Amino acid sequence: MQQGLAQVVPNASNFLRSHIVVLGILVIRATGLLRDAWPRRLVPRYGRLFS
Repeated sequence: MQQGLAQVVPNASNFLRSHIVVLGILVIRATGLLRDAWPRRLVPRYGRLFS
């Protein structure tokens, strides 16, 4: 049992780490897309000023 737990814990930490990286990349991309699209959708006239 102890060996099993010792193997599960590092796997879980690696699993969480990889997902945190993926989530971070997705959040950065989403915020970038929103920042680019937001002024154009809401205020088409002033979209050039914001971008």
